[in-house]
Parts: sequence; structure tokens; C-alpha cells
Amino acid sequence: MNNDSPGLSMNTAMPLVVVLGIVVVLLVRSRQVRVWEASVVGLFGFYVALTPIGWTVIAVVEWLLGGFLHT
Repeated sequence: MNNDSPGLSMNTAMPLVVVLGIVVVLLVRSRQVRVWEASVVGLFGFYVALTPIGWTVIAVVEWLLGGFLHT
């Protein structure tokens, strides 16, 4: 991804994906969310990313991370 394109940079996206993946694994292991429910949520996320609202979600996440990571 080049610097001119919108969206999360690889340096920001990968840790976020890892953290969210750990949360999903812990929820499935605690039996709060079953495996099929986690799969449906994951598929929903992929399909949302393909729609125009995906750019809005990315912008909100960048805004939130910018506030938390502002130095």
C-alpha cells in the first residue's frame, strides 16, 4: 500500500488484526461465542470491507487509533 492510498497502513493494521483475533479466540474458548458465530462475524467483516461503508469504518478506526497513539 502506498502512502497516497486511504486506509490503514500495514504497520497499524497487523497489530489490530492480531489483537482482534486474540479477542475472538478467547471468546470462543470461554464459550461466550461459538465457533460458527465467530465465523459469521468474520465473514460479515469481510463483506462490509467490500462495500462503501468499509471506508467509513476504516476512517473511524484510524481516527480512534490516532487519538490513542498521538505522540
